[in-house]
Amino acid sequence: MTVTHEVHIITERRLLVLCNHMERVVASQEPAHFDMGNWYDDESEPHTCGTVACAFGHAALIPEFNRLGLHAMHPCGSRVPTYYQRLQESGMARCYEASDGFEAAERFFKLSTYDARMLFTSNDTEGATALTWAKRTRHWLKTGDFLSYRTFE
Repeated sequence: MTVTHEVHIITERRLLVLCNHMERVVASQEPAHFDMGNWYDDESEPHTCGTVACAFGHAALIPEFNRLGLHAMHPCGSRVPTYYQRLQESGMARCYEASDGFEAAERFFKLSTYDARMLFTSNDTEGATALTWAKRTRHWLKTGDFLSYRTFE
């Protein structure tokens, strides 16, 4: 993906909104409401406060992101973050393309596959909390370097 200045601004703005959400909302409820190993906990409803989810799962619960097309449920009913990207609009007809999981993270945050996986994967998450996720992501936005979550404890 070629990153233009405009794309970088969108990426940074959206990730900062998510960082703020993780610091303000999720961190106050930890550790019971954050788990980098789950889009959503099977025992909780995705649209309720207090759902257990990873960072991208929580992103799909932010109303501002919902208005931009990111939602917590796939049309088939599976519990995976889904991004409905508007492809075209002609009169009253709108055409959307749905993507889910990591592909949704790539498209919504305008990230490369590598960056989406580094930000939202459950691999190497020892020390990952909502706060360390936000700190690590802010560091990445400034430097482009992905450091261990433990660095930010």
